[in-house]
Amino acid sequence: MDINYELYKMFYKVAKTGSFTRVAEECYISQSAVTQAMKKLENQLGGVLFIRSKTGVTLTPEGQTLYEFLDESLETLNSAENLFSKYKNLEKGKIRIYCSSTLVDVVLFKPLLEFAKDYPNIEISVLNSGYDDSIEKIATGTVDISIFNMPIKNDYENVKVEEIADSDMCFFTNASYGQKLTKKKFDLKDISHYELCLPNKGSNARNWLEENFDNLKIKITPKYEFMNERILASFVKENDVVGYTNEAIAKKVLGDDFCLLAKDFHNERKEVGIAYLNEKITSMATIKFVEYLKKYNK
Repeated sequence: MDINYELYKMFYKVAKTGSFTRVAEECYISQSAVTQAMKKLENQLGGVLFIRSKTGVTLTPEGQTLYEFLDESLETLNSAENLFSKYKNLEKGKIRIYCSSTLVDVVLFKPLLEFAKDYPNIEISVLNSGYDDSIEKIATGTVDISIFNMPIKNDYENVKVEEIADSDMCFFTNASYGQKLTKKKFDLKDISHYELCLPNKGSNARNWLEENFDNLKIKITPKYEFMNERILASFVKENDVVGYTNEAIAKKVLGDDFCLLAKDFHNERKEVGIAYLNEKITSMATIKFVEYLKKYNK
């Protein structure tokens, strides 16, 4: 039985008010249109729903039964519509973000603060990411937004990847050790002669670094490796070693003790990318947060 949903809604209003006239006024239609709609519903259902009188209408037993079912069903439907409206208007929602600790500081933190102020009812989870599964996490719906250093391979048609910022990487050390090195005229060609403190092997930053040094026929073998960039920078601050990480992180950790030795070579820069599901299937909260990421990382 394929009955128009609007007929049920009109029946419910008539049953609740007991008046065709009042429903006609509320719906800005003629009383005859309401009458015809109720006759159509009765014909489709195959029974009488109302007992009509000069003072109004009352429900038949069959009409009362239908009303009781609709009362519960329409309340549930209205609740669902209200909830959907809250998601659409960003009064409710959840965003799961996959991001490395470095990029939290460099790319994510400021837009996250501003978004949380503007949309306080949106729940946000930030998960520590791995580079290799960033795109897969998006494609499988495990997370909503992934933030990573480019380039990255995307084999999924439903996943959108965009560049949003540049990430300056650098070789650095602490100020006292830096004075000694600069007196010797620090040269990247001699990098293998120093005790190096680098990101873990397999990380995007390390892969990019090794690829570029391979092109220069220079082998780099670190003495120390760290997964966390803040810990790496803290270690460099306290030891006479040469570190490599994001410049913004290094400066934040070392402060006045920061000594820049060399930025990215070959005039190359690392781009930061984001991935999220196609706009047609992702949430309104995710779409809005992507706008904030782009706005604060111009």
